[in-house]
Parts: sequence; C-alpha cells; structure tokens
Amino acid sequence: MANTETTNVISGNAQFLNKFYTILSKDQAQGNVFFSPLSVHAALSMAYQGADEETEKQFTNTLQVSDKETIGKGYNNIMNILNTVEQMTLYMANKIFIMENYPLKKEFVQTVTQLFLSDIEPIDFEKMLKPQIK
Repeated sequence: MANTETTNVISGNAQFLNKFYTILSKDQAQGNVFFSPLSVHAALSMAYQGADEETEKQFTNTLQVSDKETIGKGYNNIMNILNTVEQMTLYMANKIFIMENYPLKKEFVQTVTQLFLSDIEPIDFEKMLKPQIK
C-alpha cells in the first residue's frame, strides 16, 4: 500500500513524464522515443538532494514534488517495493558522478546511499576529457 511519500513520487513522476515526453517527441515527426522516466526522475531527484535556494525551487517545480525530504523517502519506499517483487531482479544504473576531491555534505551522501540505494563515484573529469595520445 502506498504512503504519502510514495504517492507524491508516483504523481510527480507521472506529471514529469508527460512534460518530458512532450519535449523529447517534439522533433520526432516520424519515429519512436524510448526513455525510462523512472530513471530520469530518480537521477534528477538524487541531484535535488544537494540543491538549495533557487535551484531547490526549480527542482521542486520540475520534478512536480512537494519537497526533497518527501521524495527521498518516497523513492526509498519504491526501491524497496520493486526489489521485493518475486521472480524479478531490478537493476537501476543511477549513480552520482562527482568531481574527484569535491567535498560533499554528509547528509547528501547518506540520503543518496541510504534512501535512493545508489552510490557516489568520484571521477577525474579533466583526465577523461583529454584526448588519449598513442
């Protein structure tokens, strides 16, 4: 049975899906559009956990949810429900990639790892972007 947090995420995801699909399909006169609204919404919801002030307001509006605490608890409920479906294994590939040595608040790390059941991986983006000379 869905609680308030879960209902908030499901409702927000549905509203987000409709807007996002409209944007993605706008230039597709003939053809299909394939995407995972749950994955996109979940990834943005994880980033939302680190937002503050104006950015936080924009995430709230874009994701169509009440607040970041509610969405964190809602996603935790959804992930736990999806991971207990018998004879099914769910693999979500959402992860936060962060610049190497960038300081993160402990609360953000805890929320992403504990509520979203995800991980945070430091990356040397500069090294990744440099052309490989052989």
